[in-house]
Amino acid sequence: MPTQNGWKTQFFSDTVAGICPQAFEALQCANEAGFVPSYGEDEAFSGQARERIYQLFGKSAADCRAFFVSSGTIANALSLASLCQSFDGVLCHPLSHLEHDEANAPEYLTGGAKLLHVEGSDGNDHIEPEYSDRDFQIFFHMDGARFANAVASL
Repeated sequence: MPTQNGWKTQFFSDTVAGICPQAFEALQCANEAGFVPSYGEDEAFSGQARERIYQLFGKSAADCRAFFVSSGTIANALSLASLCQSFDGVLCHPLSHLEHDEANAPEYLTGGAKLLHVEGSDGNDHIEPEYSDRDFQIFFHMDGARFANAVASL
């Protein structure tokens, strides 16, 4: 189904899409800068991106830290690894992106945390009854691509 800008809405992985013109232009500008520190350590591009992220969320570098990684799978798995210990569980819908597309990366990078299926139309209907009697804190993680799509739709 075409959207207003003529692009079709797709829910494939971000690794199958071509690069948008603005990103390609930014990549060319970065290439012209010559040799700079890599892996997010350059101030010209990564530093500016971090500042914009902090502004977007109303935070400072003292409140949070932005890390740049090579793929969405790594981003999701590292995010979960920062929240989970090896004996923890990650609640997700059986049809979730996390269950079907991350190739066991969450289990690997958390050291063994299990993906636990939560049934229901959106998964939320079964979390409260199943886990309300437990004495622990539940953290929430949203895939970055889904978050970006939600923000863009606003």
